[in-house]
Amino acid sequence: MNCSFHVGSEDWQSNPANVTIFARALGLPVTVVPNAGHQLPKDYVSSLLDNF
Repeated sequence: MNCSFHVGSEDWQSNPANVTIFARALGLPVTVVPNAGHQLPKDYVSSLLDNF
């Protein structure tokens, strides 16, 4: 299983604090992307996909 959470620090739809609690309950890593909203920056998502 390869799963992780990525959420923007300014995301009002997926509250970063709640996402962090949920991810930890599942034992999965979470990354809070600084200064990002619900739509994560293209360069951030591109790098994730490139590494995947």
